[in-house]
Amino acid sequence: MLDRIFRLLASYSILSCSLSPATTAAMVLKYLTKNADGVSMAPLALMNQDKVLMDNRYYLKDVVLQGGILFNMAYGMTAFEYHGTDPRFNKVFNEGMKNHSVIIMKKILEEYCDFDHVKVLVDVGGVEHVGGEFESVPSGDAIFRSNTHMYI
Repeated sequence: MLDRIFRLLASYSILSCSLSPATTAAMVLKYLTKNADGVSMAPLALMNQDKVLMDNRYYLKDVVLQGGILFNMAYGMTAFEYHGTDPRFNKVFNEGMKNHSVIIMKKILEEYCDFDHVKVLVDVGGVEHVGGEFESVPSGDAIFRSNTHMYI
């Protein structure tokens, strides 16, 4: 979104930016090539540009006027239900989310000092599949929810 805002501001000469092509390429390639952990942001970019996610944007006007969830309106089901009907996109989605999660979680663990005392960190929705509600969450010293809230 920031990129779009910056482009709009630049089109009205409110903002300008210049980078050498080599600098720009190096900045982009840093995130699109695999890092030491063997992951990159490329699968997430491919997921976000996939036809499945791009096509549902045709329903944006309908969602604004009628309310609802964009993906559900476009496909008549939730995004997670859709994954069961499209093995190709399910693979694209899982690969994108896996790579993104590894990068983000590593950064959180590097920056957040309070994990020193944590021996068992439970990533709700990402460690072990346990059906049910929150009373079924495995016990641990800290619980990390995938929407980035933490309970310690």
